[in-house]
Amino acid sequence: MAFNDTLQKLGFSKKASLVYLTLLKSGEMSASQIAKETKIVRTTVYDILKELVADEFVIVSSEIKDKKKFAAGDPEKLVVFVDNQSREMIEQKKILDEKQQQLTELIPQLKAMSEEVIGKPKTHFYDGAKGLVQALSFCITSKQPVMIYGSLEPWVRWMPDHFEWFAAEANKRKVDIRRIDQKTIGKFRGEESSNDGGWPVRFLPVGFNLPGFTLIYGDKILQASFQRPMATIIEDKEMANSQKTVYELFWQFLREG
Repeated sequence: MAFNDTLQKLGFSKKASLVYLTLLKSGEMSASQIAKETKIVRTTVYDILKELVADEFVIVSSEIKDKKKFAAGDPEKLVVFVDNQSREMIEQKKILDEKQQQLTELIPQLKAMSEEVIGKPKTHFYDGAKGLVQALSFCITSKQPVMIYGSLEPWVRWMPDHFEWFAAEANKRKVDIRRIDQKTIGKFRGEESSNDGGWPVRFLPVGFNLPGFTLIYGDKILQASFQRPMATIIEDKEMANSQKTVYELFWQFLREG
């Protein structure tokens, strides 16, 4: 069993190692005898022998009237086989190292080409609940102040567990979050969820609606939809700064929540 495992680690198939070891122990055998001894289908034995003979692990010891008998070759061939594998691996590693070096030299050039494109925002789309969760989580890991436009109601309604995690994680990491919401009749009456993350909030007057849900942080603008879960992140310093300026203007003139 140990020999079988060792041969398989060298690259032999389970059946090929069995055929080779059988010949090594039993001496000269025909394909039929090998099939009977190993309980491997004879046609499969022929295919295995053909490969072993080609690799010189097995030799054709005699052939009378198209009836061949086979014997295991010198076990020293295994050492040669491993040496060849070792040389091939060294050569492959050398080729990979060269490619890695070329890539390392190329990356700065590719980045430079990308940075030369002025005024071209980067846009990333995240589809489905998993994508939306991933996009929203970036706000926490960035450690940047977060400005929110929009009602938390859809978030709390459609993804309550994630909202609770987000709020707890943001507070734990001391992420500075503010939000601007719309003041609905339901909020006046206390009919809507009071789960607001504990973040500072200011409200638009009743009748002024905030379509969608937007977060601004760092150089990014995240637009999210919870009912049909998806998100888009636009990464552009100029656009983000414009949004922040508008946000601050609203923040100064709106009533505190």
